[in-house]
Amino acid sequence: PGTIFDTAVAVEIVFYIRRPASVTKSRTYPHVKPDIDKLARGVLDAMTGIVYKDDGRVVDLAVRKTYVDDHIQEGATISVTPYDNSLITTSGLHSTLARQLKNCKCSKEGH
Repeated sequence: PGTIFDTAVAVEIVFYIRRPASVTKSRTYPHVKPDIDKLARGVLDAMTGIVYKDDGRVVDLAVRKTYVDDHIQEGATISVTPYDNSLITTSGLHSTLARQLKNCKCSKEGH
């Protein structure tokens, strides 16, 4: 196992959701259930003790959900970086990617 963050972190999560057959391509975004806040909460809780000591370490959070296409699998992409205010005004948080977890499946249990 790698190092667990014990400092302030920024988290970016993109959820890739399968478009139901009943939904036409004219619906660009999955603006229906599952709720984005519940998805994010499940991921943040699941990373506690594995990626960071506690989800209270998260001081910056960006979350999106989108439909999958032919090139992306259903799941999530998660980026966790040490938080640094200077990164916001210079080159952006994403330039110092520390960890990326792919295809995180979120359980409905407890969330």
